[in-house]
Amino acid sequence: MKKFVQSGYQYRNLSLMILLLLTVLVLSGCSEKHDTELIEFGTLNLSDWVPKDDVTVRLNGEWELYPGKLIEPGEFDAYKSDKIYFNVPNPYTKGAHGETLEKEGVATLRLVIKMPKTAPDTKVYGLIVRQVMTASKVWINGVVYSEVGVVTQDPEAFKGSFERQVITFKQELPELEIVIQAANYHNIVAKIRDIQLGTALAVKHHYMHSVSSDIFITGALAIMAAYHFALFFKRPSYKAPLYFGFFCLIIALRNVMVGGRFVYEIFPNITIEQLNRTAFLTVYGGLPFIVSFFRTLFPRKIPARLLHILVVMTLVASSLTLFTPIVIYSRLLILYEVVFAAIFLYLLYAIFYEITQKTQGATILFVGVLVYVGATFNDMLLQEGIIQTRSLASIGFFIFIFSQAYIMAIQFSDAFDKVDKLMEENKAVYRDDLTGLLNRKGYYEKAEAVLKEARGSKRSFAIIYGDLNRFKQVNDNYGHKEGDKALIMTASLLVEGSHKSDVVARLSGDEFIILSTELRTDAAVLNRIDHISNLFDNYNIKSIKPYQLSISMGYALYDADANQSLDMLMLVADKGLYLQKESFAKASDRRIK
Repeated sequence: MKKFVQSGYQYRNLSLMILLLLTVLVLSGCSEKHDTELIEFGTLNLSDWVPKDDVTVRLNGEWELYPGKLIEPGEFDAYKSDKIYFNVPNPYTKGAHGETLEKEGVATLRLVIKMPKTAPDTKVYGLIVRQVMTASKVWINGVVYSEVGVVTQDPEAFKGSFERQVITFKQELPELEIVIQAANYHNIVAKIRDIQLGTALAVKHHYMHSVSSDIFITGALAIMAAYHFALFFKRPSYKAPLYFGFFCLIIALRNVMVGGRFVYEIFPNITIEQLNRTAFLTVYGGLPFIVSFFRTLFPRKIPARLLHILVVMTLVASSLTLFTPIVIYSRLLILYEVVFAAIFLYLLYAIFYEITQKTQGATILFVGVLVYVGATFNDMLLQEGIIQTRSLASIGFFIFIFSQAYIMAIQFSDAFDKVDKLMEENKAVYRDDLTGLLNRKGYYEKAEAVLKEARGSKRSFAIIYGDLNRFKQVNDNYGHKEGDKALIMTASLLVEGSHKSDVVARLSGDEFIILSTELRTDAAVLNRIDHISNLFDNYNIKSIKPYQLSISMGYALYDADANQSLDMLMLVADKGLYLQKESFAKASDRRIK
């Protein structure tokens, strides 16, 4: 790779600052406003709470929990001996006081809230239940408002769902009772995530913000995938955009599945088994593509053997995910996450090595990868139930995209610079240094293309072959510098007298040629020759030069039926030029006598 020149470091540092700023803005823009009220012993006092339409309250703390029981409102007095407390949000593994909980089975949660005293009968509230185990039914003040999945003690009849529940209700009592029946079977992790209360408008804003954020990120990832595929098709030999495009698609799919669970808005009938399998496959499938991408960028430190091993591991893990139950394939996730962590730490080392070598763009890519790795570790801990946050992998990847796009922009910019340089060099090969016209090589390349087109279309064209009169006398009497000026002026007059689509070239010395697809008859060519001669005459009238500038011209018309070659056309035009030269010489001799 090319190394940065000194000024390149300034652009790199500026881009690094922009990347960090984008990181802060995106992460802060993805957060919603919350108040957190601590629940103790199954009750929460919100009597002094002032509801706002842009803030929700997290109902975190000790909910009443009745493990192994499905209890409906009004029946709790009969189950007092079964009551323990559970800290929401948390994995469903231990109670608030260390009680061991079985992840498979049923449970009932209950919370009583003392509501605000200010006109509760006129306030419409909302409740957001993100995930309570893998199926849940919600009662509010004794009325069933929502159910996702099928909550039952029969594992065969059970149906799971990760769909988010958004509930609105009118509160007319001083106390609000929330009862949630929940169940989990056949899923490796049972979680109870945060539950939020607010005004109906606040809940709506929260939901719309979450969905729109996920749609924006997913759309951006899909667009970036398409963009990188387009880059690859423009330059198929360079496969980094192809690998990164597939990785973008996989992360976009993962964001649909696990981000805000808005997959249910698209596929309302998707089963939890289908969702789990797809989510696991996005974990396994993305890694080979991103490692291939980095290997293309930094081949010195990423061996091919590492990629081959990773591909085999991915195929094995993906096959087990497709053809075995979740209790089997889910156990591979922890192992794969360890592999993921090890590989990304190695990638960071490889990129850091490139930084020490002052490789172009390595620093900003290092920062982007660091952000993405941090966000991915957040999702790993979230998946294991160790922390309770939102999924950040897609957001981290969104930041990473900018660092990667920076690298691609530099590389393709360098490629365009090389192309421009080559084009300039090619111009030197095909252009006459003195006049700027095409030289002999440039003319014949253009002329062959025109001849090929004319043979196919059966259309005629003309060549006008010109030679300056008594140009040797200009060089002999006034010097070669003045001769060069005469040649430059001749080129200018010929271009002025030609059509913009004509090919005008200097073949050698004082020999010039015009190839025109606009001229198809003898009359048209002769008119053009007269027009050019008049331009020379007008120049001589205005010129203060001590010599007259004139040109003799012969021409030839291409006849498609005669299957003529360029050499044959040149021979015809040269004969016409010779006759014009003789005529000019005789006329000059008569003037001298």
